[in-house]
Amino acid sequence: MRPKSYLLLIFLLFFTACSIKKQTLTSDSCLIVFKTKKFAFADSGFLKKGRDFTNLQVFSAGNVILNLKITKNSICDGNLCLSKKEFTKRYLSKNYPENILENILNARVIFERKGLKKRGTGFEQMVDGGSKFAIIYRADFGKIYFKDLLNKILIKISYLQR
Repeated sequence: MRPKSYLLLIFLLFFTACSIKKQTLTSDSCLIVFKTKKFAFADSGFLKKGRDFTNLQVFSAGNVILNLKITKNSICDGNLCLSKKEFTKRYLSKNYPENILENILNARVIFERKGLKKRGTGFEQMVDGGSKFAIIYRADFGKIYFKDLLNKILIKISYLQR
């Protein structure tokens, strides 16, 4: 191979690797209800998932009103980034595991499969945390439902097309 060929090959490998790294694997339009003691949203949006991130965007009148990007170590909303542990403590509950929001948005089981029951193409979990939380969580094809009766938290996602 000639030196120009090596240079071209290195150039292509570099830019191909960079473009693949943050590639979105799925992008689904959804109806989203997200209520906590700190904020409440109920509008349409997108749930985007990649190899190393989950991004929840909620729109109202064409404007982004919530843009949560979850990566390996943090959760960011616009320019404000917090560790997963700090975000969970501040906006959800100090008694939740730090990956709970990421697991909910990706329809994965929570609390180490506690109270897990298979339902059709999905599952349901009833998690009793005594005086700390009382969770009903369902994930099925096209829908995610999470409710904590004690902490007054509700997350509902209904996919518009799948």
